[in-house]
Amino acid sequence: YSLRVSLGLFSVVVHNGDYPRFVNACPGQLHSTVHRQRQVGPMLAMELKQFVSELDAAMQAHLEWSRKVLRCAVVRTTPGDDVLKAEAHLLCSFGRWFTQHRINFEVLDAARTQALETQHHAMHDAIRVICNRVLYGEAGQAEDLDQFESTQRQLVDLLAFFKTLAVSRSSQIDPLTALPLRHRM
Repeated sequence: YSLRVSLGLFSVVVHNGDYPRFVNACPGQLHSTVHRQRQVGPMLAMELKQFVSELDAAMQAHLEWSRKVLRCAVVRTTPGDDVLKAEAHLLCSFGRWFTQHRINFEVLDAARTQALETQHHAMHDAIRVICNRVLYGEAGQAEDLDQFESTQRQLVDLLAFFKTLAVSRSSQIDPLTALPLRHRM
């Protein structure tokens, strides 16, 4: 929650039980400041730098997931539910993390959030087909591998976009007041 109390030329801003922060603003400026702060939205609840760090960890977890897929292809070990199940995109570490933090992605870019979800799901669908063929002793199909590589590349590109955007946004927020810096006004 956020509490704002106007005291003439000053306002007190409290976020989720933090210590009060005093913002110099006349009433007209306060309204525009509050409007700009809403544009940053829920990302204030989860610091953008922490979001970037967790995004890096989630991306690393998906690389580890890819190694399980490679082991399936090379030594024919069963990769697990986060590859073989229809809802695998929700079972992998990245998928679970993405589901928990989806609102943060949507605040950054709602359309690309949907694209990220779609590409992640399509990537899991493609690799499930490949692994099932391998586990049944069949040869993989080039078009399945092309689909996997294409969706994985698009997923990585979208994740890089979100990381860049989050880093950019974090540099535009005053760490003391949690308000946008002047160049965002």
